[in-house]
Amino acid sequence: MFSISRNIITALIALAVCLYVSAAPAASTTNDIDLKTVESLIKPAIKNFKKKPHKKSHKKTGTYTGDGTYYNLGLGSCGWENDDDDMAAAINHEQMRNGGNPNRNPNCGRSITVHGPNGSVKVKVVDTCPACGHGDVDLSPAAFEKIADLENGRVPISWSWN
Repeated sequence: MFSISRNIITALIALAVCLYVSAAPAASTTNDIDLKTVESLIKPAIKNFKKKPHKKSHKKTGTYTGDGTYYNLGLGSCGWENDDDDMAAAINHEQMRNGGNPNRNPNCGRSITVHGPNGSVKVKVVDTCPACGHGDVDLSPAAFEKIADLENGRVPISWSWN
């Protein structure tokens, strides 16, 4: 994020006061300004500037829940060819966090353990699932068969980074 200097904040406050004054009836003077109104407009802005920017954690800890599905593998977003017999997976786009070049994503090649209705499987992350929601994992057919029957197609899962 960027930092905003006190001079910019002061200028924004002054601008807000000027806009308020200019919107007042012509007969008004600055002495007639309702300072409580100006204060109520400015205080939230100042409070937001004082807050530290929210930093998203890049730590990969904990257990996530979502839907497990399967797909036919090929060339994935990590730049590798895989086939349906590999123990491989595509992570949802939100948690995969691809940058400008997804081939250089640090999540590529990492492993996760997925728990489903019929068991667990350890898989390598090789792709991104753009249609998946947060917590969802798209597995190779071979990996999906370790946690559920293929005819189910979509099952509830939990997973964690290894």
